[in-house]
Amino acid sequence: MRSTDLKAAARIRDAALERFATHGVAGSSLRAIAADADVSPALIVHHFGSKDGLREAVDDFVVEFVATVLDGFAEHGVGDDSVALFTRFAEQPAMIEYVSRSIVEGGSAGESLFDRLLELTLTGLDDMQANGLMRSDIDDRPMLAIYLLAADLGVMLLREHVKRHLGVDPMSPEGLQRWARTGMDVLGSELFTAPPTEEAP
Repeated sequence: MRSTDLKAAARIRDAALERFATHGVAGSSLRAIAADADVSPALIVHHFGSKDGLREAVDDFVVEFVATVLDGFAEHGVGDDSVALFTRFAEQPAMIEYVSRSIVEGGSAGESLFDRLLELTLTGLDDMQANGLMRSDIDDRPMLAIYLLAADLGVMLLREHVKRHLGVDPMSPEGLQRWARTGMDVLGSELFTAPPTEEAP
């Protein structure tokens, strides 16, 4: 695909993400997305085939973004860098809204997105164990992955209630910093281990 085509496809995907986040997939027409992206509906069909194909592209973008964050945990472990990793989600407010809406709406597409996020979480735990950044005696890894994913999705779904009680949007940079620090306090001392240090020669 040429550079201009890639840029147009990315612009369409980003416009779809914004509109899906605000209006839901069912409430978003290709015509409206085309207007947001300043392209023709025919160009959307050319790149993505249909609205379902466009949603799949949006899901791919979400999964790829989450994967980069989890890769950071697998490389650096849980510590001060974790706060910076979590706050990267503040750079993608539409993504947060889209994930929340998709999970709540359910259906096969919502189930697929949840399943992909869960698989990423499981892979991330495996990588952390392999790198010596997590306890190796965890018996119920599937439940642990669901617990961690449910905690993060839960704060997205309960965003407005959390905001009422804390006085800060939990998905803002400040809120994500507090969420990350609290999560590390709760889990860090028992579940995760410090990054291995190099032995002195």
